[in-house]
Amino acid sequence: MRDSALESSTPMLHAANLLKVLRCEAAETGECMPKLLWISHDGGSDHNNMHLKVKLSLVALWICARLLKLADQRGCPDQSYLLTAERAMSLLNLGIQQVSLARAVMNAEFEAIVKTCKNMADLRHKAGLGPPPKFTGKAPARKSKQKKSEKATEEAEEEEEEEEGMEFGEEGGEEAEGVYVVDIIKDKRIVSGETQYLVAWKGYPNADDDT
Repeated sequence: MRDSALESSTPMLHAANLLKVLRCEAAETGECMPKLLWISHDGGSDHNNMHLKVKLSLVALWICARLLKLADQRGCPDQSYLLTAERAMSLLNLGIQQVSLARAVMNAEFEAIVKTCKNMADLRHKAGLGPPPKFTGKAPARKSKQKKSEKATEEAEEEEEEEEGMEFGEEGGEEAEGVYVVDIIKDKRIVSGETQYLVAWKGYPNADDDT
């Protein structure tokens, strides 16, 4: 029985397993390998004959099995109950419904690692048999929104502090040497993400002096 947890399914693996079955049957019966082969399936990702990797696996099977003709029938996944192969699954389910599979308890270290695995890809990665799993949940999106909200709050606070500083100017409202004190903020705009203010300076009543 194949270890479904640590051995991921691939088109080439399916082709190799089928070739092995054909050779074993020929050896047991003493007959020749079949020259005609018809494969029927529901068109899942590992059997979709529109994919190049599946086409290559079928070509490899045809060559290695020395077939004269190989027919690959892809059915519709939404109507898999119409396929002969899928209808046989109900009989298989009846046959194995009283069969249970169990495993021996591993040492504490391995049991702890397995309990942290969230899916098959994670399990294979931690067993050193595959790449890290890709996260497809929505948590990063929420985290990103939270970061944007925090950034917007910080920018608003900085803008508010900047306005307050411009409104009050120097302590006591007196002008220090080389320092201009804001009298009033007349307008505000944002250019290329930068906030700009139109202000009137204390001691400069002429509108032409506003900047």
